[in-house]
Amino acid sequence: MRRLLIIGFLGGILLWLLALPALVGLFLGDWVEDWTAGWPEPEAVDFQRGWFRSELHWVSADGIDLELQARHVPPLKPGLLRVKGRIATPMTPEPARLNGHLGLTGAWNLKGSVAKLANPAVPGLEAHGLDLNLAQPSGQPLTAILRADQLRNRAEPAAPDLADLRLMARHRTDDQDAHHLGLDLELRAENLGPAGLTLSAGPADAQALAELIDGLSQWATARPDSMAQRMGLLTVAGAWQQLAAGGLVMQLEQLRLGENVRLTGRWPTALPQPQFEGGGQTAELIDWHVALATALAGQAPDQAELEARAWLMTLTQHGWIHLEEERFRVRAPDRPEPR
Repeated sequence: MRRLLIIGFLGGILLWLLALPALVGLFLGDWVEDWTAGWPEPEAVDFQRGWFRSELHWVSADGIDLELQARHVPPLKPGLLRVKGRIATPMTPEPARLNGHLGLTGAWNLKGSVAKLANPAVPGLEAHGLDLNLAQPSGQPLTAILRADQLRNRAEPAAPDLADLRLMARHRTDDQDAHHLGLDLELRAENLGPAGLTLSAGPADAQALAELIDGLSQWATARPDSMAQRMGLLTVAGAWQQLAAGGLVMQLEQLRLGENVRLTGRWPTALPQPQFEGGGQTAELIDWHVALATALAGQAPDQAELEARAWLMTLTQHGWIHLEEERFRVRAPDRPEPR
């Protein structure tokens, strides 16, 4: 009996160390094919499958260069795969480092870090010290956390630095396969202090949500006033009606800017308009608009301030904001009486 136990134990070890890595390698090609199916057509792709290790090199025509090495059934960190690699893009002067893990129960996580990110579409805007963590424990919501030490806009000298940025997005499905989304944002602006935003939305039908995303993508990429852009808007409108009919509720759980500005809101999208509450110091609200507009969009401070004051006047005229000397208060506009 003891000998049988020893043989069984040794057989299990051999299965774990030899047979299981080979089995993972056999299936890995199909996984990679499914994973990259929605990517742009590659300029070059090379997938090398081995017994204990596989490698993927994928290059696109627009300058994305991805290299990944996957260790099958790593002995030091139990799981199906441990992934390491790098990705170079036109937005990263230095390649980003990637690390990932796929567990035995289907749980997975992927981490990436890069020293600097600069988007050519927004000249001057740079992010420094970025870390991204995507994770989905088995049976739990998908969570994405993005951190940045600093956001800076070199195109506008007067723009303040935004620091300690933390963005967390959450996604889950309920028992009816409807989607629920959540978003938390924290940052700190130079001379203005901390700010935070928490949003949630749901339930959303999967097909209607996919159509909404497709419509927005078509509208954003089409030529202005083109038939494609109009069709994109029609797709967005139809998907929005489906989401509203399905009971979609969008909620601003909190918006805080500095020490005084606080807002909350709720919008059952089947109703014609959202409801907001809150208020704060008018000057602080304007200062925050100027800081974000100059830092993120490179807008001149004077122009950003004029824009903020114009928006305040417009909202006041339409009954959304009540101004009281140096403070403002958000209120729902009066609804017209039925005739």
